[in-house]
Amino acid sequence: MYFDGPADANPQFAVTLFRGDDPAAPQQRLLIQEGPLVITLNWGTEYALMRTPGHDEDLAFGFLFTEGLIRGPEDVLYLRPCQGDRGVLDVATAQVDVPDVRRTLAVSSSCGLCGRMDLERLMEALAPLEDAARFPAQVLYDLPGRVLAHQALFRATGAAHAVALFGSGGELHVVREDVGRHNAFDKAIGHCLRAGQTMDACGAFLSGRASLEMLIKAARARISVVAAVSAPTDAAVRIAERLNITLCGFLRGREVTVYTHPERILPGPAELPDTP
Repeated sequence: MYFDGPADANPQFAVTLFRGDDPAAPQQRLLIQEGPLVITLNWGTEYALMRTPGHDEDLAFGFLFTEGLIRGPEDVLYLRPCQGDRGVLDVATAQVDVPDVRRTLAVSSSCGLCGRMDLERLMEALAPLEDAARFPAQVLYDLPGRVLAHQALFRATGAAHAVALFGSGGELHVVREDVGRHNAFDKAIGHCLRAGQTMDACGAFLSGRASLEMLIKAARARISVVAAVSAPTDAAVRIAERLNITLCGFLRGREVTVYTHPERILPGPAELPDTP
């Protein structure tokens, strides 16, 4: 399992703290990194992602997969950094004629679907899940605290989202952090793809809200349960209902709101594994 953060140090900045009636106090604060990663596909199309540096190959695999540009890791002939530029990855695929995914702008760290001109086609290609896995509610209740133990970037900066993939017994398969929620999800999915690990019996924990783009990624990876600490959007609920995904929100303390397909969540206690 991998819970390590990016290799590059996050920059420190001088700030001034105001607290109550106390005198203003100078402090040093770490800031999360945000920078571009350019994925050059088959010596032609380029995709520019704003992300937190680290696990860039996982991110590239996950992004290409969830965008429908590859069917799996077997489609990737090679993926390597461009010589002399750590911010560029060159990717060659077995399919030279990959699907034409058109965008009008770069992918920002706040939105993974922004700029896509073929959103309807992307959603129509998704098939409902048939997974029959069941997840004890206790597994969900314990996720925020257990994942937080692996959120080193969040503890250092307060500005990182996290996505964790977990099993029905509560085991954590991978935790990834990034300034962008969708990047963190792509990094987690990309890790499993590269490791040859199936995700069709996994759940996904999201440290933020559950939006349409996050449900599309879950459906592409055949992840049947998505549990978020915040609220889902109406579009996320609608697509989760259609695709037979169990969508949970407001996962806080010993409470969770299940919006779709609650049959996968089992009440009662569960014996959880030790946190790695």
